[in-house]
Amino acid sequence: MLKTSRLYLGAIFCLILFAAPLVAQNVRSVAAGISAAEAEKWREDLRYLAEEMPRRHRNLFHAVTREQFDTAVKNLNERIPSLTRNQIIVEFTRIVAMVEDGHTSVAGLMTDPKIGFRSYPLSLYFFKDGLFVIAADREHADAVGARVVKIGNASAEQAYDAVKGLVFHDHNNEFGLKASAPFVLVTPEVLHAVGLVEDMDRAKFVLEKDGKQMTVELKPFARAGAAAHGSLWDFIKPQGWVDARDAAQAPAPLWLKNVRDLFW
Repeated sequence: MLKTSRLYLGAIFCLILFAAPLVAQNVRSVAAGISAAEAEKWREDLRYLAEEMPRRHRNLFHAVTREQFDTAVKNLNERIPSLTRNQIIVEFTRIVAMVEDGHTSVAGLMTDPKIGFRSYPLSLYFFKDGLFVIAADREHADAVGARVVKIGNASAEQAYDAVKGLVFHDHNNEFGLKASAPFVLVTPEVLHAVGLVEDMDRAKFVLEKDGKQMTVELKPFARAGAAAHGSLWDFIKPQGWVDARDAAQAPAPLWLKNVRDLFW
């Protein structure tokens, strides 16, 4: 019962939050802001979310208090007219993530074409000694294996701190944050919304490899759906990408042998 309820929550919020006509707005034009009519549509969605989350979740306030939740909703309601589309979506995401339940999320945040968020051509992963590039498109093959020093105008640690409040994870599960945050950290619309990059179409990443630093300027590409790069449950690289595991002599570890089968 609880599992079904949680899965339903994730699906319904994806449909509710982004069903308004403004979802057709080109995400490249976020600087234009939103109209008064669009702002009211988002406020309607926010009111619905605030009513339905406590009603549908078995125990919504196990990690966040009702007062904290209501205050976050009130603050966003007041700010909506001054925000851009991607900022509004990110702030909806922040409220949902406050629940600290890995199965309560804005479904398809990184992959749903209705939302339209894109990706920079890198895959990142947190290891014990930092955030590293584990795959990249061929144009940025030299970046594979490099440690991320800066993302936009912030250090890798500062960038992580800026986005971890948006990551869906279970209460007190630091690994849940570290496992999913790398996908958020290559999402232009998110990095722009939290102030890490000014120009989503030309983001600078500072990387370190073999003791040398390099700065790469990245342009985003459109994700092609839930099975594409950016899915939070697989390690499938897009076609033509270079992967850090390509030169490995040892066989793939057991957990990576059937990444296309979610239930293997």
